[in-house]
Amino acid sequence: MSFELNRKTYETDENGCLQNPEDWNKKVAKYLARGVEIDLTSEHWKVIDILRHYYQEYGYPPQMKAIVKKMEKRFVSEKANHKYFYKLFPQGPYNQAYKIAGIPMPYLTRGCEAPLIRWYLWSNTYGMREGGPLTPLPR
Repeated sequence: MSFELNRKTYETDENGCLQNPEDWNKKVAKYLARGVEIDLTSEHWKVIDILRHYYQEYGYPPQMKAIVKKMEKRFVSEKANHKYFYKLFPQGPYNQAYKIAGIPMPYLTRGCEAPLIRWYLWSNTYGMREGGPLTPLPR
């Protein structure tokens, strides 16, 4: 999938996230925000900035706990929590925030295979499956 903006084509995955995070800019973010029905405010931009900096620093997208910790440094204390994050991005980090910030979704949140993989990892960790830990994933 792809979209065109200012005579440049941007490649996206099946979820509408940019394939190449380096293609991101503020105009792209505004375009992607319209697609998920978000009117960006200065508060949104602060969170987007947190997501982008984290991704650039560590090379992978942040989990919610890390986002909130970074928000504590940028916002007044009553705004540095999950509830405020979901007020800004009602559909959550993966469906809205990461997409607008132009960073990829964490591997285990992509597609419908994620719940199966999480269950498999959990069940093997605690020996809940027949055969104990590290049995092959059934196909």
